[in-house]
This record gives sequence, structure tokens and C-alpha cells, in this order.
Amino acid sequence: MKKRLKKNYLCSICKVKRYLTIRGLTRHENATHKNYNIIRPGISQLPADHIAEFKRMLVHAIQKQLPLHFSRSGKQLVKFPYTESQFVGVFGRYITRFSPAKSSYYCIFKGENADNILSEIFEDQQWGTRFYDSGQCAYVILYIENLNQQQLSLQQKENSQTESSLKKQPIQPEMHIQWYTESLSDTKGHSTSSGYISMIFRIDRDYE
Repeated sequence: MKKRLKKNYLCSICKVKRYLTIRGLTRHENATHKNYNIIRPGISQLPADHIAEFKRMLVHAIQKQLPLHFSRSGKQLVKFPYTESQFVGVFGRYITRFSPAKSSYYCIFKGENADNILSEIFEDQQWGTRFYDSGQCAYVILYIENLNQQQLSLQQKENSQTESSLKKQPIQPEMHIQWYTESLSDTKGHSTSSGYISMIFRIDRDYE
């Protein structure tokens, strides 16, 4: 009786480690190559006017997630089909990490200059703000000034400075943008796959 051959997955980054499962390879990448951000070779370069159109699509999708109603505050998710070449064409210079095992790209935008960087990427100064009547607006939060002082003042006001609460560090908001693939198949073996972009961010509102 022939033995079933075991699959093994070679790390394409270090080309040394092999694993029996994708999960094992992914754990290795997370531990050893979490800062690897070299784009996969062979991706088609798209014309500049096409990339500009894709940027406008992304801004439109973000703007749709900026309603004025208070019930829609907090974390937002935007997700729709998007090709790898489109993603690299728009975010190529700002990719934080590429995972060959998962065929995924990650971008994280945070800090005081995050809004300016995204304005440059999208070529739209108002990409993350939507204005309404009477000076009201909804906007993407990317940086909070004096966050530590705000956190401490809130704790003092609520009289909740327990040992556990003091250990909690305030977290600045971030915008996470990812590209990945999804696949599915039916009982007759027909399979399909598509690339997707997902954008996760927090929003707030100003009422004057």
C-alpha cells in the first residue's frame, strides 16, 4: 500500500522553513517576517487614468459610510471586489506588510500625519469628511490630540482609577486597509475566486 505523500509548504521569504500546513507557515510569517512588505513580482502595471478612477471609487465608498445619524458612529467596514493590480497601483508605496502564505497585503495609517498621507494617495483633501447642513459633518478619525490627558480626565471624572484601569493604555485610532482573496466551490467541483479590498476605520461627528 502506497503511503500518502504529505504536503509541505516552503516559506518563500526565507526559503528555509517548511511546514505541513498553511496555518503553520502563516504562524512562521507572523513571528519572523511581520515587517516583510515586498510586493509580489509580475503584477500588471495599470495606466494612471485607471488608477485615478479606482481612487475615486474608494473615496465614494468611504463617503457612503459617513452618515450623520449618531447610531452609525464607531467602527466602519467597507469591502468589495478589487484586483491585486488595482490595490498595488493605489497603495503600493504604503504597504505595511505582504503575506505570501495568505496572498494578502496590509496597510495601516495612523498618527498625526495619516490624514495628509491618505489625502495624497486619494488625491482628495476631503476624502474622509462629509459635510451636511448647518456646518455639521461626519469624518474618519485618524488622530486624537492629547489622548493620554483625555483618558486620565475621563477616569478622574468617573472616579474609576482602579489598578486595572490605570494599566490600560489609550489607543490612537487607525485605518486598516487589506487586500486578500476569497474562493468558493460547489459539489461538482466548480470553483471561483476573487480579490477583495477591506477598509476598517472609526468615524465621529461634529454638531454645531
